[in-house]
Amino acid sequence: MDTVPNGLVAFRVRIFLNPRATILHRSFGHFRKLVILQTSLKESYLWGCEMNVEQARGFISAYAKFVEANMVPVQQGNGVCISTPMLNRNNDCMRVYLGDDPAGGYVISDLGETINDLELSGFSMKGQRIDKLNSILSGFSVKVKDGELCMTASATDLPMKMNMLLQAMASVDDMFLLSQSSVRNLFTED
Repeated sequence: MDTVPNGLVAFRVRIFLNPRATILHRSFGHFRKLVILQTSLKESYLWGCEMNVEQARGFISAYAKFVEANMVPVQQGNGVCISTPMLNRNNDCMRVYLGDDPAGGYVISDLGETINDLELSGFSMKGQRIDKLNSILSGFSVKVKDGELCMTASATDLPMKMNMLLQAMASVDDMFLLSQSSVRNLFTED
């Protein structure tokens, strides 16, 4: 137990998932607040090297350059297809399609590729699977229209919305694990 400014009492607790992280737990009347106090990666037996924030910023910068260098836009009619470095379960690059929204702003879509690929793989979108699909998509504010995953965006929130659509596409693609053949194979192994 430590005494911190203002006479508050703090308890240090080790997190069992990361024994190097220490949490400072403070009681403020009815409120309790968890604050990361210290993380010591220097001693980490998992990584075996020293890491600091400046190095991490360098990696973030390199990652951003990698993503930008591997985003390939191709004009398709009145819209643009953007091939991204994100891969689906078939190791194909995920593509998003960008076009003007008649109401203003932009429409971002997968043009139905994600759900169509699931169905071509033997996955039938019916019953509880439709509920699961809607649950996944609502978490990303993505709509489904005629099998197409889409959303609208303004110029300022387009990068964030494109990222959300890509995450939704990956999550929907993971629904393949719910296909009858996949579930049957999992239970057969057990």
